[in-house]
Amino acid sequence: MIENDSLWAFFVVLLSILVLLFLVWPKDAQAAVPSAAHYRGCYDGDTCYFDLAGFRANQSVRLLGVDTPEIKAQCPQEKLGALAAKNFSRSVLARARFIQVLPQGYDKYGRVLAQVLADGWDLSQLLIERGLGRVYSGGKRASWCPGGTP
Repeated sequence: MIENDSLWAFFVVLLSILVLLFLVWPKDAQAAVPSAAHYRGCYDGDTCYFDLAGFRANQSVRLLGVDTPEIKAQCPQEKLGALAAKNFSRSVLARARFIQVLPQGYDKYGRVLAQVLADGWDLSQLLIERGLGRVYSGGKRASWCPGGTP
């Protein structure tokens, strides 16, 4: 009888552990467990390419929380700003010893929306602090041209 009680207790404990693991295991393990990313290049200041585990090679990633001037600029000032932001992002990422890309979803163009950390520094925040980008949380973006030209 004691042997059956011990066996029964073992199965109850095992089942409890499995249920607990199921409840606390992340639904999206990829987002929950950051891994190193291999930097491939940048299109502009807020869109770069990485090789990421679980994604296609040379995955396009849109930096979360920042907007930088567009390469396909509407005015000369925007073009200069776009090149400065792109060069800054490239420089930070090329020199980084460890890059983490923390996916948060996808944008309307199919790019991965992500927080990008270079040696622990948030690239979006660095761009904003240096005046190369603006805080952005979606929606219509403000113009980078004088007088608000589109």
